[in-house]
This record gives sequence, C-alpha cells and structure tokens, in this order.
Amino acid sequence: FVSGMRVTDAATLRLAVMVMAGLANKRLVAAMAAAELPALGVSAVDLGLVRVTRWRHTGGDLGYVGRVVSVNADAFERLLALDAVIVLSPIATDDAGQLYNVNADHVAQAVARSLGAGELVFVTNVPGVLRDGALVPHLTAAEAEGLIRDGVVAGGMIAKVRAALDAINDGVATVRIVNLASIADGGTAITESDEVRGDGGDGVTE
Repeated sequence: FVSGMRVTDAATLRLAVMVMAGLANKRLVAAMAAAELPALGVSAVDLGLVRVTRWRHTGGDLGYVGRVVSVNADAFERLLALDAVIVLSPIATDDAGQLYNVNADHVAQAVARSLGAGELVFVTNVPGVLRDGALVPHLTAAEAEGLIRDGVVAGGMIAKVRAALDAINDGVATVRIVNLASIADGGTAITESDEVRGDGGDGVTE
C-alpha cells in the first residue's frame, strides 16, 4: 500500500480484471436477479463509461492503478434509462487501451459528481468512521480532515474519507460511510456544514 492505496503490478492487474469485471460483478448481478431486482453488470471500460490515466502518486509507484480523468455521463444516462441497477466494476482504460485497476471509491465519487447525485454511499466492512471504537454519526468536512490529520482515520479509510471530501467539494450534498447491516439509515454522514443535508435526489452506492 502507498498512502492507503493498493499497489497493482501486472500479475495483480490480470487477477483484478478477472475477479472484479468478471466473477464478482456477475455474482452481484446474479444475487440481484434472485431478489427480483433488474441489474446490469458492466465495467468502466464498457462504452467508455470512465476514462483514466496512470496514477503518478507522490508517495511511490502504484503500478497499474488508474486516476479518473473523465466520466461519460451521457452513456450512464442511457443505461439508467433501462430502469436497471447498474453494477459497475472499477476496471477502466486509458486513451491507449491499457487496462487499470481503479479505486472503487474514486470511481463512485466521479460518477456521483458527473450525474449530479444528491447522496453518495460508500459500503464497507465497518459501520462507519470510528473514534475510540465508537461510531461517529456525523462529520463536517473540516472535522473529517482533522481526524485524518490526527491519525484517527488511518489505513484504507483515508482513501474513502478523501473520496467523500472530494465528492462534497464537487457538489454532492451528503456522503455516507456505512456497512451493509446499516445501509438504510446508519453509518457516518459527511457534509460540508453542521447540518446533515440531503435533497432526496438520486444517489450512487459503491
């Protein structure tokens, strides 16, 4: 890892493509079909949904890790018009056709910004941002930055909170970090100000 970002070498990239654009994606679609939810599984490569470039990280070489440079909002709108749940794998390509592993939080943040989502939900394996073992139900952007600076937010959660802050800066009103058990109304809500905002608009869940 480099600053909370997973390094992807050539062998890992092949596995990431097979698992995330293949097995994991189709298992999610199949589970939704079993629950009678119409779902469509795609990768960020398809229709040029998300275009990336190689991430030149100041902390070290990340290998085949992409940084989002554009989102094809028109293509997303056409897919959403099918009234299906879009299950998007974060495997993307650059202009030359090179495949990259992309942090799913960053893809979700970029898609939420491009589609004007009112809420972005990051689903992870912990109930939200924890301080001294207790859930923090709400953070302002400034408070979230302070927790990163103080080392309370560490490891892989750094990238997730930073993606949340980027989404808020891009106009998404509320970003929630939550686990599956509390996805309906729990987790940590991050907003620009003290007031937990939400316009009831469409959301993006990662």
